Amino acid sequence: MVTSNSRPIEQPTVQNMPPYLGFGTLDPESVRPDGGRLTARYQCADGATAYSVDWRSGRCLLEAQFEGEPISISGGRDLQHALFQSFLGLAEPAEDPRFVDLCRRVVDSGNIYFQFPRPFLRGGPGYLYYPAGLLFSLRLPIVWENRPAWDVFHILTMKR
Repeated sequence: MVTSNSRPIEQPTVQNMPPYLGFGTLDPESVRPDGGRLTARYQCADGATAYSVDWRSGRCLLEAQFEGEPISISGGRDLQHALFQSFLGLAEPAEDPRFVDLCRRVVDSGNIYFQFPRPFLRGGPGYLYYPAGLLFSLRLPIVWENRPAWDVFHILTMKR
């Protein structure tokens, strides 16, 4: 008998809904289980819809939105696959208006540098994580006043 290394398909249950997804957090009031179907909404910090989820066994549709306008509609065998397809469908993830808006808001808070992800080319570096979606690096300048706090990380530095 041949065994498969692939991840089993997640079933649409309230327990399988992560508390955050990509650019949004789960709106618990929006979760509606209906037989084998589950619908939900993930919202941005300002309350706007980030994602609408329509999940049935073996099929999940995910609509990404920004400022009330749809950005993409993607599908997959479960929520994780639908989210990955949402980001993989973008030729340049750093051009996603949600990502650009997030960068602008964080940078406006002062003294922060963003390292933008590269396109998701086969075999190339990219940033994909579930349920977060896109990852980015925050680089903070280390000034004399906060250096002792950063010194604890020296033990984490490993030789290549």
